[in-house]
Amino acid sequence: DRHADARALLDAAVDEAEAADATKGAAPADAAVPLLHARALCSAKLGERARALADAVAVARARPGWVDALVSVGRAYAALGDWEKATPPWEVALAEQPGNTLLRRDLERAKMEAAHGGGAKSGAPSEGAGEAEGAGDDDEGAAEGSSKAMALKELANAATSRFELGRALEYLGEAIGLEPRLAALWANRSHVHELLRDSEAALSDAHECVALAPSWAKGYYRAARALLSL
Repeated sequence: DRHADARALLDAAVDEAEAADATKGAAPADAAVPLLHARALCSAKLGERARALADAVAVARARPGWVDALVSVGRAYAALGDWEKATPPWEVALAEQPGNTLLRRDLERAKMEAAHGGGAKSGAPSEGAGEAEGAGDDDEGAAEGSSKAMALKELANAATSRFELGRALEYLGEAIGLEPRLAALWANRSHVHELLRDSEAALSDAHECVALAPSWAKGYYRAARALLSL
């Protein structure tokens, strides 16, 4: 495995860098810091989360404010399912790089997971601008689901509005896994499939929406839109 081979090389390089700096004390040698950062990434790829966290934390302490280190610490905590601890380093990193959209959506996900009790990280953040999904007094399709599913739905709405359609599909897929009988989720995903020009997937989700909520007009609307695109 190339990641295991890379980490073996990094282990040797870290040992050499630290042995060459007898004055380092408890902190890692300056030359070892980027090596530790790379080793943390390798450990994460190998699924050795605790080891990835230890190296990431050591790097962040050696170089306070380094965005790459803060991001790695957050990812290590997230991989361990500790979303509450993942949030602060990502907040600091985002303050340094406010235009980093990938980091912003990771932080959004961390806050949502922390608010709903955490859980294992999955591949993490509408109907689209100007179109409210599931509004109405007799809105059978938008019946209340679990709080986490609804939070994922809101993340999907935000991702769709930013045209991050792949991320929106991930959020909606996870929400459907939690609440498969919530018709609004299927309608929303049908819309995202339509935006991606995947008419067959859009139609399939629209049919599921209709089956779950036969008196809700939105499912039929979504099905008609998909049929027109085939």
